[in-house]
Amino acid sequence: MARRFLRVLGALLLLLPPGAGGVEWTGYAKHFLLVSDRPGSGEPVSGLATTRVRLAVRWEPLEAIRAELAYGLIPQVGGGGLSQLFAGGGLAYRIGDLSEALYPSEEQRGGLVVRQNLDRLNVALRVGIVDLRLGRQPVAFGSARTVNPTDVLAPFVVWALDKEERIGVDAVRARVSLGNFSELDGGAVFGEGISLQKGAAFLRTQTQALGADVSALALWFQGHRLIGLDVARSLGGASLWLEAAGYRPEEGDPFLRASLGGDYYLPSGVYGAAEYHYNGVGTTRREAYGEVRQRPIVNAAQISLVGKHYLSLSLAYSPAPLWNLSGGLIGNLSDRSALLMPRVEYNPQPDLYWELGALWGLRLLEAPAEFDERSRAVFTAMRFYF
Repeated sequence: MARRFLRVLGALLLLLPPGAGGVEWTGYAKHFLLVSDRPGSGEPVSGLATTRVRLAVRWEPLEAIRAELAYGLIPQVGGGGLSQLFAGGGLAYRIGDLSEALYPSEEQRGGLVVRQNLDRLNVALRVGIVDLRLGRQPVAFGSARTVNPTDVLAPFVVWALDKEERIGVDAVRARVSLGNFSELDGGAVFGEGISLQKGAAFLRTQTQALGADVSALALWFQGHRLIGLDVARSLGGASLWLEAAGYRPEEGDPFLRASLGGDYYLPSGVYGAAEYHYNGVGTTRREAYGEVRQRPIVNAAQISLVGKHYLSLSLAYSPAPLWNLSGGLIGNLSDRSALLMPRVEYNPQPDLYWELGALWGLRLLEAPAEFDERSRAVFTAMRFYF
């Protein structure tokens, strides 16, 4: 029934012609080519070629009503472990869905794989001070730049190459305006078969205090509970943030995750950011990384890091028109490993981008380390928007 509903409603939106009352069409095509190696592992060099095509339509027949649909096709050749570089959570929070595999069938194996993703399908209503949205939509929380402790529904993994679109989840969400810069935000997110046990519910408040944006969050997900606090403000030209979440798992001891950081644009045009992340569910013992990954709360909250203390650094600079250089690094302070992520971007046309980059694991000690386990990959990408 859920799949039939998705097909019918999606088809109705796709039939709307461009330029019809309040209809807006947008989309993009991205192509990534990656080559990866694990030095010393004895494994052969692997590769991945993937194209990500997305078409979105927004329809606003009345000022107080808006509908949205977005559909994506993802043909891919190769992959293996490289597919995790495009991982994003959220698929567990869907009542029903189209079959992900278009070619080949789920039972077959082959070089070429084509997947689909109905990523947005929602209707928004605006009634007075209340905004109500029902259907498949993005639901995300937190202001931290690298790791968001309060974001557990559809988070990106730290090393994801494409973070432009967050995976949509099936939810009903209401936002109530309480005045300038203040709102009350609450909703329910559903799992397979409209199951609350497999879903989530949240209540969030946001306001301004002492020049800072402050929000508090209470979230229940798959039997686990989370209380979060997010504070962000500007100070002397810099942006500062503190995002923290206390977790109470269905089983096991409670723990804290927190990110503290800031960013700043230098007069020379260089952008810099730094963030410290404390991961209370992680460990400082390298031999216990596997145990952390097996904990139910780690899988439910889609926590990708297994250490306890992290430092991330980011730099960006445009040396000439149309060119942008950027680099990121996240380091596990306990096992002295890091993941380096340099990128070069060229923008020859307003809607066309070319990119070259890498993900490179670094290890200062000889003992096994978290990021040393990651594939070292070099990639190139072309992105076109329409």
